[in-house]
Amino acid sequence: MAPVSGVGRRKRGGGPRRPGGRGAPGPSGARAATAFRRLFGKPPFDRLARPHALIAAADALFGVSLAGSLFFSVSVDAARPRIVLYLLVTMAPFAIVAPLVGPFVDRLPGGQRILIVLTCVARGIVCLNLAGELRTLAFYPLAFSILVLGKTYSVAKNTVVPRLVDDPEGLVEANSRLSRLATYTGSVAVVVGVSLLNLAGAEWVLRGGSGIYLVAALFALRLPQARRPAPIAPPGVQRRELRAAALRRAASAMGTLRGGVGFLLFLLAIGLKRSGEPTWFFGAVFAAHAAGGFAGTFVAPFARRFLREETLLTSALAVVGAVSLFACVGPGRLAVGAVALVLGTGANAGRQAFDSLVQRDAPDVERGRLFARFETRFQLSWVLGALLAVATEPPLWAGFLIVGVVTVIAALSYRRAEPASGKIPVAGDRARPPQEETGEPAAGRLLRAAESLAARSELDAAVVLAATSVDAAADAGLDRIEPSAELERLRRRILGGATVSPEQARWALAHARSVIGPSGGGPAGR
Repeated sequence: MAPVSGVGRRKRGGGPRRPGGRGAPGPSGARAATAFRRLFGKPPFDRLARPHALIAAADALFGVSLAGSLFFSVSVDAARPRIVLYLLVTMAPFAIVAPLVGPFVDRLPGGQRILIVLTCVARGIVCLNLAGELRTLAFYPLAFSILVLGKTYSVAKNTVVPRLVDDPEGLVEANSRLSRLATYTGSVAVVVGVSLLNLAGAEWVLRGGSGIYLVAALFALRLPQARRPAPIAPPGVQRRELRAAALRRAASAMGTLRGGVGFLLFLLAIGLKRSGEPTWFFGAVFAAHAAGGFAGTFVAPFARRFLREETLLTSALAVVGAVSLFACVGPGRLAVGAVALVLGTGANAGRQAFDSLVQRDAPDVERGRLFARFETRFQLSWVLGALLAVATEPPLWAGFLIVGVVTVIAALSYRRAEPASGKIPVAGDRARPPQEETGEPAAGRLLRAAESLAARSELDAAVVLAATSVDAAADAGLDRIEPSAELERLRRRILGGATVSPEQARWALAHARSVIGPSGGGPAGR
């Protein structure tokens, strides 16, 4: 074989390349790559961000295709039954999502990716069929199925985020980025959808949404797949972790915020329509609410640099309550716009904080089930708040007063229930069971469960519980106990889909026993 001349073809990867030469991105390519990274985030997170942006655009087109038939085309009295029916329909999908989808996500290897792809394909097909059934009875089951699939995607998306974020302190930023992307693409899709609605009708808007859903499914195929199911904790520990008081308190606070959002949105819609406000003011109010939600995607990650997720959720409640109380003094146009703006900001920032809190603290093996359960609670709160506004139709000042008082009380209650410590929990912290009447500390019981799992060769689950036992000992007030960085790294690797060797498992159990002592009360056995 003839030798290759030095002037000829260069071996791949051999030698430096000139800036801007063949195979190297030029200045415009580098700028485009930087812009895409700023928009979608770093790999592997960007593999979720791209289909999420497309799904948000398709959801917006679906919403545009149905707009106007429930409310603005008829009087308030005629609209009320339609609104009530709509609210009940939005609640119904959660009866399916909570008991069925959550366990499926948690137990099936690669369940998140499979669900995201399937929901995109199914929504694309349903939208295509819905385009021909807008004026028939088939409209209702088809629209219902799209709502079910949308909530299913939301659960799968929330459970996959922690697997794509290295640092748990970046969860708020990751969730906010997804919300921001949804705002970008959803806003563009609304403009395009309204134009298409006026030119060609709702059928073509739905067909456009169908195509986008199918494209999103192709992007979702690139999501990384978990190599195996997450380790399953013993049933007793699992039940206690699921009922952790901290998560319940956070869910109650977020449910109050969601109920306030539903109440105020429908209060404003009905109150402004009955008072004869011009159409442009309707648009201005809901634009302010949307702008506030968009601002929340920047406020939440910025505030997370200084505050824990719990404090961020408390602040969202307090700000919404304070502005609502202020607006009830004189609910003019400026006050209404301010409430809509702050409501959007607080609701979005609070939601990013809550999602990150669950992703940080919830047991990995039950995260999908928890998100499905919490989504059901929040939707119920939103529907009840909206129904209260529709049924009572209080004046604006009274509605602002109600929301202000309720959210301020919720913020104070949640703040009082949370520990005063400003410690930000380390990555992978889990909810800890309380000490039982036997007198044995929770740390000792968790470590015994870990040793039992190791004896059955369930090493990954054993290491996770060993790390949790050290956390439980530290939280029990033993100030001299500090979580081990190496033990924490092992837990992160396991929850991310890796496995540990027998030597690593033996070290983790021995280290945990040396830290918490023979009785679980510390090295001295107190």
